Amino acid sequence: RSAPGAPFVLDLVPTREEIEAWHPSQGRCCTAAAFKLDLNGSARSKWNKSCERVYERCFLDIGFACTDTTQIAEAFFSHVKYLISQWKLLSKEEHRRNAIQDARTRAQRKYGV
Repeated sequence: RSAPGAPFVLDLVPTREEIEAWHPSQGRCCTAAAFKLDLNGSARSKWNKSCERVYERCFLDIGFACTDTTQIAEAFFSHVKYLISQWKLLSKEEHRRNAIQDARTRAQRKYGV
């Protein structure tokens, strides 16, 4: 996301089919140019561990002061946990909005009968 309050881009979250079709023996699950975090799984899922390796390589290539791969990984997984919590929160809000709209629609139909 471009900013903390920015909406999630669905194209950047892998589908269940993509996750199930990928295996670590095939190499990395994504690339820096096509980076996709599994926000429906755990922060340390096999998919997200592969993402961390892609992120780590890019982080080191950019030349930031921190070169400790353990610190980079811990910061990455900490942020992924936060993103997963935000993803779930937004999903619940979407379900809640849909449920409210469905209830209004039912009420309107009953009123019209």
